[in-house]
Amino acid sequence: MGNSRVGAKRHLYLCAALAVIAGATPALATPAIAQVRSFDLAPGDAIDVIPAFARQSGLQIVAPAGNLRGVRTPAIVGQFDARTALRRLIRNTGLTIGSDNGAVITLKTLPRTAERHVDVQLASNAPVGATPAPAPVTAPQSGGTDTGDIVVTATRQSQTASHVPISLSVYNQAALDERGIRSIEDTVRFTPGVNFSSSYGNTSNISIRGVNSDVGSGTTGIYVDDTPIQAKSFGYGNGNVYPRLFDLERVEVLRGPQGTLFGGSSEGGTIRYLTPQPGLESWSGYGRAEVSGTAHGGANYEVGAAIGGPLVKDKIGFRLSAYYRHDGGYVDREDYFTGQTLARNTNSQDAYVVRGAVTFAPSDALHITASMLWQKTALNDSNQFLQVLSDTSHDRLVSGQPLTSPDHDQFYLPALKIEYHGAGFDVISNSSYFTRNNTFDPDYSTVIPGAFAGEAYLSAFPDYRAYANLQNRYHSFVQEVRVQSSNPTARLHWVAGAYYSHLSQYANEQIIDPDFGQITEYAYGASVLDATGQSLIDNKYSYLQNFHTLDQEVAVFGDLNYELAKGLHVSVGAREAIPWYTTDFYVTGPFNFGTVQGSTHGKGHPLSPKFGINWQIDPHDMVYFTAAKGYRVGGGNVPVNSDACSADLAARGFSSAPTGYAPDSLWSYEVGAKTRPTNSLQLDVSAFHVVWNGIQRNVYLPDCGLQFTANLGSAVSNGFDLQLTQKIGRAFTLTGQLGYTNSHYSKTLTISGDSGSLPIVRAGDQLQEEPWTVVVGGQYDFEAFTRRGFLRFDYNFIGGHAITPQLDPSTSSYNAIVPPMQSYTLLSARLGFRIETIDVALFGNNLLNQHPRLASYTDGGALFLKSSTLRPRVIGLNASIKY
Repeated sequence: MGNSRVGAKRHLYLCAALAVIAGATPALATPAIAQVRSFDLAPGDAIDVIPAFARQSGLQIVAPAGNLRGVRTPAIVGQFDARTALRRLIRNTGLTIGSDNGAVITLKTLPRTAERHVDVQLASNAPVGATPAPAPVTAPQSGGTDTGDIVVTATRQSQTASHVPISLSVYNQAALDERGIRSIEDTVRFTPGVNFSSSYGNTSNISIRGVNSDVGSGTTGIYVDDTPIQAKSFGYGNGNVYPRLFDLERVEVLRGPQGTLFGGSSEGGTIRYLTPQPGLESWSGYGRAEVSGTAHGGANYEVGAAIGGPLVKDKIGFRLSAYYRHDGGYVDREDYFTGQTLARNTNSQDAYVVRGAVTFAPSDALHITASMLWQKTALNDSNQFLQVLSDTSHDRLVSGQPLTSPDHDQFYLPALKIEYHGAGFDVISNSSYFTRNNTFDPDYSTVIPGAFAGEAYLSAFPDYRAYANLQNRYHSFVQEVRVQSSNPTARLHWVAGAYYSHLSQYANEQIIDPDFGQITEYAYGASVLDATGQSLIDNKYSYLQNFHTLDQEVAVFGDLNYELAKGLHVSVGAREAIPWYTTDFYVTGPFNFGTVQGSTHGKGHPLSPKFGINWQIDPHDMVYFTAAKGYRVGGGNVPVNSDACSADLAARGFSSAPTGYAPDSLWSYEVGAKTRPTNSLQLDVSAFHVVWNGIQRNVYLPDCGLQFTANLGSAVSNGFDLQLTQKIGRAFTLTGQLGYTNSHYSKTLTISGDSGSLPIVRAGDQLQEEPWTVVVGGQYDFEAFTRRGFLRFDYNFIGGHAITPQLDPSTSSYNAIVPPMQSYTLLSARLGFRIETIDVALFGNNLLNQHPRLASYTDGGALFLKSSTLRPRVIGLNASIKY
């Protein structure tokens, strides 16, 4: 009886989300036709006429607001197909259709009048009466400038950001360029409530609103268009890959669980990279070049170009882009014993990106887009430096590693998107196959002595060398089909869909350590065989690991939003998924103290409901409340030899390491407001409360040098985020973001074992060390020497001090050697001019030349503490063109 009640409750949420949809879709059998509408538009200024046209046509239109004033449009009276009417409206006005993806139409100026502009959403429900008059040069709209008028697809439907009832930040390509944002780390620094951290080697982790875990499945969804690319983390050296920020339509950062529409691993939120679509009607292009220098480091430079347009007007269009960037190193590598310089600026990095897309539109109703994204990054050496050899006050960052630790990452992402636009509904199919190969060769010349002898550098063996070869391969097929409403004036908006994913992931590791016998003789006075019970494999391998996991998932989801009364909307959604996994493993070698092999498997049945209510008080002011559940799937562990690691395990309350870990889940509650109290001020604010249970957490065994994942404890996260844009006069724009996250364990956790053992975590211990994010930016637009120019500054503060279990001496997780992260400030500035059609800017990043201690770890003892920090001061010149 109990199980049947649970099952009935589980299906009740999903039925509520889909029932109205099922009853509202008899039109699905109606063939798609070009809808004829009645228009009654008098001649007038485009700034006034185009919003009216958007309302009468039902189209979503993005237009260059700075160039609309002074443009006259003709009368449009009578019955026309909406797109035909639009072409007549803008004929001979200097405006043209830049892109049309079936959901959103972008207007742009013809090349002869091209100039830098703001993209303003003129949706059918978004009048522009409050749009400020254009300044001589306008700042681009972004999550840090004015999200209210940017079109986003956070709800899988095109909406203006100011009308989406969730907390989000949006950065279009212009905003990324204005701030000099080139990487995911840069994006995070400008975004409240988001945290980026580095773990062992070159891996990294991103978390939103304190939902922070660097093992297991990701807590933040990473999407390229409609394809998830986040990785499941196990073992060493694997983590997420992030697309390089060139030729993007926009980046959306969605805070809070997005499981209903974006599935598992979106517990804390989702980051979406939206790429430009091929143009079917007109040509467009974008180019960027940059050169800069790093203080006491190497040179940085980049070049990229993108072009797109119709091959057959209205029928076939394409988009092609290519990009290369080199980041010079700033860490030198020296011999620990002799002080000899082995390499200058050893941590340089190169990135290559190529993307192509082709759209075929056999009719106005059907669009088929095939795309391919390829990216390759090559990091020559780790960014970590050895504290004892370095002097950050004099820009001296030195690694004492005998060998380099190169990291090479490459992925391919082919995708096929089919869009069918019917009478009041859209059908969208997304198929993709993500292939990624990551090779990481960390220097273990200090890891092995540290793990077995307690000293990373042994003077008795100055020539000792060992390294690992870690290969991580991902093959992921994803298929999603969804049906959604498309009438922007309807009271009911809905989305329903089905999803399937098949992820095969391999993690292989070899430790090449032919002189391991020197370490066992030093540490134990015994040979490798006598000390560990196993000899070196082929006289050189001290550790071999073959690990394979197959994760599959099927899911159905639905989401609907209904307008109860004017401006008052309620929403309900749910996603029901069946994920299952199988893990096979084989680990052997003296470093593992023997051979362990086997397999594990698991299956889940998570339901992710979502509820919300929002009141659009007027076109510029909205308040909302949402409650949503998030989850992430379980998985298998790289095995640990319980006999050899018994002391480590016992100290943490374990008799043996678990072979796998279970799913975890959370509930998030958010209240927020998006308002424009004056024509010159946009303000978005939200507060949240998150309850997280069964957290997947890493357990590291320092004496063994091994680790595993377990479900340990529960946590609560409370906080808020705020974003504002204030226009001061016609020439100055002030932006600000403020975020605070208090994410802490809610219960003390002690694993059964010795009654005198310390707890793994205590109630109140924090999940992340940096609770505060503060961003202040300003831009002054001016005209000098007949040139339009701008002066911009951005100030970032990230920090505050929080006690994590690793910093709490009353827990068994405490590490007395590794110090806390340091708070830091960043100041950057840009001075730019427009020369003909090219924007040129002189810029400086990290102008205060801050070197905070960020992620730290040690291979053995406080003397061998390694840390990472920010890139030192960068001064450079940038040029870009967009038409």
